[in-house]
Amino acid sequence: MTQAGNDLHVALGEVYQQRRIRIADTTKGIPTVLIRGLIGTGALALVFPVLMGWPTGWRYVVGLGLLAGAMGFGVWMVLQLNMP
Repeated sequence: MTQAGNDLHVALGEVYQQRRIRIADTTKGIPTVLIRGLIGTGALALVFPVLMGWPTGWRYVVGLGLLAGAMGFGVWMVLQLNMP
C-alpha cells in the first residue's frame, strides 16, 4: 500500500470513529415526555368526539377506529426509534 493509500485509510478510520461516537450519542433514547405527550394527545383526540356526544352513524365509529389505529401505529414507530 502506498503512502497516499495509507493516509486515506487512516483518515477514513477517523471519520468512521467520529461517526460511531455521534451515533452512540443520538441513540441514548427518546425522552419519555415525547412518548407520554404522543399517547396523551392521541387519547384526547379519540375521547373528544365521545365527550361532545356519541356519533350516531357507523361512519364516525369507523373513522374513530381508523384514527385509533393510525395513532397506535405512530406510537409504535416512535418506540421503534428508541429500539432499532
